[in-house]
Amino acid sequence: MQFKHWFIKLIAISISTLWSLIALAAPPFEAPPGLAVAAAAQEKHNESLMQTSGVVGHGLSVDESGAGVIVVFTDTPTPKGIPKWLDGVTVKEVYTGRFYSFAPPTCGGPPSQRPPECFSDPEPDPDPVDPTARFDRPVPIGVSTGHPTITAGTIGARVTDGTNVFALSNNHVFANSNDTSIPENMLQPGPYDGGVENGDTFATLTDYEPILFGGAENTMDAAVALTSTGELGTSTPEGGYGIPNSQTVNATLNQSVKKYGRTTGFTQGIVAAINVTVDVCYEGSTTCTKLARFVGQISISDGSFSSGGDSGSLIVTSEGNNPVGLLFAGSSTRTIASPIDPVLARFNVTIDSEAPPPPPPSGDISLTTSGYKVKGLQKANLEWSGSAATDVDIYRDGNVVATVGNTGFYTDNINNKGGGSYNHKVCEKDTNVCSNTTTTNF
Repeated sequence: MQFKHWFIKLIAISISTLWSLIALAAPPFEAPPGLAVAAAAQEKHNESLMQTSGVVGHGLSVDESGAGVIVVFTDTPTPKGIPKWLDGVTVKEVYTGRFYSFAPPTCGGPPSQRPPECFSDPEPDPDPVDPTARFDRPVPIGVSTGHPTITAGTIGARVTDGTNVFALSNNHVFANSNDTSIPENMLQPGPYDGGVENGDTFATLTDYEPILFGGAENTMDAAVALTSTGELGTSTPEGGYGIPNSQTVNATLNQSVKKYGRTTGFTQGIVAAINVTVDVCYEGSTTCTKLARFVGQISISDGSFSSGGDSGSLIVTSEGNNPVGLLFAGSSTRTIASPIDPVLARFNVTIDSEAPPPPPPSGDISLTTSGYKVKGLQKANLEWSGSAATDVDIYRDGNVVATVGNTGFYTDNINNKGGGSYNHKVCEKDTNVCSNTTTTNF
């Protein structure tokens, strides 16, 4: 009798597991017009391609004449064993190098201090704002964020279930590649950029799609964190694309897209391949020790579109700001993103495109700040003009740090050591008549 009960229980568990795997499986790929033959060949030879030495992924694209081709991504410039055709479909080799989850930033610090490869322009103009800085609440999207134990990634968008609002980013940005618990505080900026739980928390981890390692197929690297309209806005900072459209679209080949991210700011690219299968390294550099396979993904060129720290960025169309994908990985030549619709469906949310409330009334107060250190301790001199009030409130990072007489000068003794970024403004006491906001970097 005990054996019978054990056997029935085993069958029930097996059926439950099977249905879970079916639910998480990638949806069937519907080939666009003209790509059906190439898509069939790609699906048929998927395993043999991924087992070929030097191959790290493959996808669908078109050649100069518009004919469908299979692009094969390699981590070596001279791979062996890759066929020229598969079932009559041209196979095109693309040397991409290995793909990595884009969490560890390689282009930290203020834009003026970043190397040229961190930008789409060889000689870029500095961004109007620094996406790695701490922002007054509500925080814009597209800026530095992260789980307390990671480096830094990017806030992709504000999303809503109709009642609550959430921050959208990657699992490896918000959930530390599955190594987390719920709830957990999310920071802005991310820890690499100076964020700490005591003072920089803006959201709380609510849900994430687990990343399956060791050969199982994944369809997304995504997570959401509960926040509020007072903590998170819907627009990128100045210099970005603004507010994403709530209406999503599917990625199409040669589609022009753009994004705003923590490291490279505003960049533009082209959808170079769809229905991408790719192996992404999550740990290790010379030798990858933690690998995850993703299917049904999007590939974007060129290499300047993103860099480490841009993980979590929302990718939108160049015309209309329609969301296309969620950026999570890349190589030196390509960016990988998950199609946005399955991501939103997974968390039962939509892109929140609500316009921010109008700014508070502003006077003619003009503020400048300059930072310096005394024995390693940070100080900031504030100078302002244009106010006739008797007293003014001094704000640092959205909080009043002092109320002083309107002398036009104040020294903010921050007294932290090392690096940091601080936003200041001056307001007439107990009013919303305020100066411009300045940023001081150390």
